Amino acid sequence: MANYLHHLIGVMERSHQKVMGHQQNVTSLKSPSPIRGTAHHHLGRDYRKESSRSKRSDSDTDERHARHQRRRSSERHRSRSSTRPKHKFIKPPHYDGSTPVEIYLAKFNRASAYNNWTSEDKVFHLTNLLTGAAELLIDHEHELSCDQLVDKLRQRYGSKEQHQMFKSQLEDRERAPNESLQELGQHIEQLVKKAYPGVDANTTDILARDNFIKALRSPAFQMKLKEYEPQSLSQAVAKSMKLETLFKSFERQKEASKPRLARSVQPEEKQNKSNRSKSRDTRQFNARTSNTYNPSEKRSK
Repeated sequence: MANYLHHLIGVMERSHQKVMGHQQNVTSLKSPSPIRGTAHHHLGRDYRKESSRSKRSDSDTDERHARHQRRRSSERHRSRSSTRPKHKFIKPPHYDGSTPVEIYLAKFNRASAYNNWTSEDKVFHLTNLLTGAAELLIDHEHELSCDQLVDKLRQRYGSKEQHQMFKSQLEDRERAPNESLQELGQHIEQLVKKAYPGVDANTTDILARDNFIKALRSPAFQMKLKEYEPQSLSQAVAKSMKLETLFKSFERQKEASKPRLARSVQPEEKQNKSNRSKSRDTRQFNARTSNTYNPSEKRSK
């Protein structure tokens, strides 16, 4: 009986140990091992690092793209600003009274309108632009308005006597021996503008054309130029230059077509004629001097 009880107690202890061992295995399977937990921890940390890196790379890419867009927009703005015309300041020329006052005032008014000058600005700039004899019109004791200063300029340099003087110069104008046709046309255009300051541009061009044709010395040249019927001064100058070139080329061809002997004899004939004329003049002078009164001959008698 005692042996049976001792055997039964041993069986129960072994079964209890088996049960306890089974429970430990089950708990070990359910709870992760330290090694596996550490691996999962490292994996999670690596994933977070990769995600943070990807976020930083995305933000860097976005920032680089934004900088590129800003750079392109600034370049486009600079290119547009460089091609856009700028409103620059226009300074009128100085005036000394040697040119027509109406032409100068027209330039001054255009510049003042472009620069958006007020009445005070006009007075200031016009006063500083007067030089030479025109500077004497400035009244240092009393301040003048722009209209008053313009009236003084017109009274001094826009008189009828000056217009009549320029008209007389235009009537007497002829082409100089060594003057080109372009220089003649420019001078006549200036005289017409000075003689007729209040005339429109079309009438001024017609007057300059007619006076240019009249200034040519050769009547044949004038008639030939009138046959072309030039409508303006520029056309008259261009046609006259063409005619003069053709005439010079014709003269050269005419000279080249002469026989060579005749061309060589002509200078010799001219020299002989000059020598004969000199000898004739010498004989006449000697004859006159021989017939003059000689006081030594009278004393000898």
